[in-house]
Amino acid sequence: MSELPYAGEEPFAYVSYARKDRNECILAIKHLHALGYRVFYDADIEEERLRAAESMIVLVSPCACDSDEVKDEIQLANKANKDVLAIHLSEVDLYG
Repeated sequence: MSELPYAGEEPFAYVSYARKDRNECILAIKHLHALGYRVFYDADIEEERLRAAESMIVLVSPCACDSDEVKDEIQLANKANKDVLAIHLSEVDLYG
């Protein structure tokens, strides 16, 4: 099992998360790897990898909701018609 960002050609999911939550998000990413998912994640927006991804997983937290980078990645995924799955790491008020 590789816990590195996926770099192959098979279908994979792009993972978006707030950098402030990195330690918690890496645990979630390790769990996704253990379940057999191929995921790409990085410290910066990788628009090319996002466009190549089959789908996107957003690790939602209060920091993610405040992150311009996460918002930009979601917007790119929506423009590219990607399926987006939200995994809540903690309770957030999306409408507050």
